[in-house]
Amino acid sequence: MSDHTVRLKSTPVKPTKPPPTNRKKMSAFHLPPDSLIPNTDFCRTWLNMHDAIKQLVLDGELKKLAEAVYKSKGTCYEKVEILLNYASTLIHNELCPSSEFIVFVDNHSFVPTYHPNEIKGDAPDSVGILESVLKKLQQDERNRIPWHLTLTAVEEKKAVDAKVGPAQCGAYLGYANQARPDMVGMYGLSVSPRSFQIQYSCPAGLATSEEFNWTAQLGGILAYICTLYLPRTDFASRDTTISLATGRDVLGPPLWDIDVGDKV
Repeated sequence: MSDHTVRLKSTPVKPTKPPPTNRKKMSAFHLPPDSLIPNTDFCRTWLNMHDAIKQLVLDGELKKLAEAVYKSKGTCYEKVEILLNYASTLIHNELCPSSEFIVFVDNHSFVPTYHPNEIKGDAPDSVGILESVLKKLQQDERNRIPWHLTLTAVEEKKAVDAKVGPAQCGAYLGYANQARPDMVGMYGLSVSPRSFQIQYSCPAGLATSEEFNWTAQLGGILAYICTLYLPRTDFASRDTTISLATGRDVLGPPLWDIDVGDKV
């Protein structure tokens, strides 16, 4: 009697690749070629284009600060930081005064701490954090911003280097996706005196907006910050089953609570 048993050839288990530990490796891992192609539907797909933005974009001080960035000869972290914090103030005061204020902090000299893959180099030029986090940082000048408290990343380039900004910012957002399991995705901003581009990064990949002009399309900055405060309701922004454990120093190594339904 013949043997009709099907015998499949076994495939040896392949070792997993080590996680990216620097920006070059992260770019190769997280940024497929189409992720940096400007998406003209980005605002409609990923941002909260609140009706109030049409009025806020007319603010004279906002235009003045944007013009200062536009006229910069090189990178000027302070000008970008002032502009973003002013825009954050407009959105906060007009749309969500009861929410905690989001502040943008110059961070180009310091690598955020406590990355799960022990990232030691590369730092976004600015990051967005909650005001309460900033106050804790200011209690001791040795404190550094942890990856797990970063809400958004900003990369600034000179006009001649503007094209490489989105790739660098996208790599930082990939880092942040690994460090923030409680966030479904993270928004980022690549800026230069020439223009700015907004990005959204999640485990599914990276999306990049078209280039926006500082003088004619400033509403993009407001929409970006508005979405940080008021995420779109048609897709999840947070994983509500994951949260930082309470009773610990938030500036220290993170410990995550995971709610699986019947226990944490």
